[in-house]
Amino acid sequence: MIDKVKHTVKHTIVYTAGNFLVKLVGLILLPVYTTHLTTAQYGIMAILETTQNILVPLILLNIHAAITRFYHDAQDQQTRGKILFTALVYTLVAGVVANLVFQPFSRPLAGLIFNDSWLHMYWGLLFVNIALLSLVYLVRNFFNTIENPVKYSLVNVVQFTVFLGLTVYFIVVLKWGVKGWLAAQTIAYLSTIGLFIPAYLRRVRIGFNMALLRQMLAYSSPLAFSLISSMVLSFGDRYVLNFLMGQSSVGIYSLGVKLANVVDLIILQAFQLAYIPYAFRTYQEKGFRFFHSKMTTYLVLIIFTAALGMALFAKGVILIFSPNNQQYWQAASYVPYLAFIKVFAGLRFMFAMSMHITKRTRIIPFIVIGAALLNIGLNILMIPGLGIYGAILASFISYVLMDVVYYVFAQKFFKVKYEFGRLALLVIVGVGVYLLSLWIHIPNLFVHIMVKAFFVLAYLVILWLVGFFTQEELESIKGFVQKWKDPRSWRQNISELF
Repeated sequence: MIDKVKHTVKHTIVYTAGNFLVKLVGLILLPVYTTHLTTAQYGIMAILETTQNILVPLILLNIHAAITRFYHDAQDQQTRGKILFTALVYTLVAGVVANLVFQPFSRPLAGLIFNDSWLHMYWGLLFVNIALLSLVYLVRNFFNTIENPVKYSLVNVVQFTVFLGLTVYFIVVLKWGVKGWLAAQTIAYLSTIGLFIPAYLRRVRIGFNMALLRQMLAYSSPLAFSLISSMVLSFGDRYVLNFLMGQSSVGIYSLGVKLANVVDLIILQAFQLAYIPYAFRTYQEKGFRFFHSKMTTYLVLIIFTAALGMALFAKGVILIFSPNNQQYWQAASYVPYLAFIKVFAGLRFMFAMSMHITKRTRIIPFIVIGAALLNIGLNILMIPGLGIYGAILASFISYVLMDVVYYVFAQKFFKVKYEFGRLALLVIVGVGVYLLSLWIHIPNLFVHIMVKAFFVLAYLVILWLVGFFTQEELESIKGFVQKWKDPRSWRQNISELF
């Protein structure tokens, strides 16, 4: 089992490296946004970004997920090539049709959501970007399908490097505001497609197959609606906040979410990319269920540790990124709760794998749609009385209930004995460490950072002292330390990793 864990960890680290650079760019840009955009403008940008996140899976119907599943079932390169061609044709046609449908609504949307119809250009450019991003997703997921995490990460690096440079130029130098952010996206997507689509096309075999497309969409469309509902669950509160509290509140809340999402992007999404293709290849092997249970425990441990770190350092990070605009400082109060909610997102993914493995994905949309509707309803009820904390509480309740339903259905299709006792222990210890840290107030920034880092380390040490780690896990950790403790071996170790 240790070899399986090492394989998953190895690929996760490579995906994490690429995703970390993506998030690093986002963090680098935060001072640009908080300095050159008002909280209201940042709120507008958050609404546009939320709309993009929801519409992309609606257009794609998650066809790139079907590629991963069907590609590994195909027995020859000719069939695999036709799968890629069919998916490419669908993505191109879907992008064009979507723009023909959505572009006429640009002006009404600007008036309805932003109370300013002159901002219709934002929506027009956004719809173009959605079509381009669909192609980026297709190409990027292709590298994940063939288990090439290095090229997958390179797609992220190129896209966001171009985006970083152009965003700074358009917003800081040209003073284009939100328009500059959208224009930078357009050019970044075009550059990424131009550089990486040739690798995709080299594996394509001409031959559009409508029957194959129907099969792929039958598998992926339930996942698409599940993903859309997940986006509504994750981002729908922005719309409710916008209508009930205004764009400034959306901007403050979105800053907190962006920091909390570091945990999601760097850890959870990277793990998903490494684990899904590997699980599809090995789920029939003896011992996979035991392995899946162990990986669930490790994933939650890593997510909770990262969330604890984000909770401890959030205030300092926001003060560094926004030293002058005190409106943004309020976001620090929300980050700890938003970060800890990511644990439930990790559990949801692991529970849902049982449905993906057995191809019982049709139930997933109903679960997520129910959670999304519940979340929107709770937001409408709670935000007027609790403000932003109402949105956070609504998310917490929705995620917990959704995880419970996922678990019940997943156990029917692919029963796994999860280590709930260990999971409860790591959560209890982590919450205790965080509450203890709230009593410590040190004015010196350097000492403050060192003490906060100590609390993260103390969390892992306490888990060791209370017997959380098994002897086999301790031996593996010891071996990892031995391998990496000598800097002279780092070059060889990194070479082996990649």
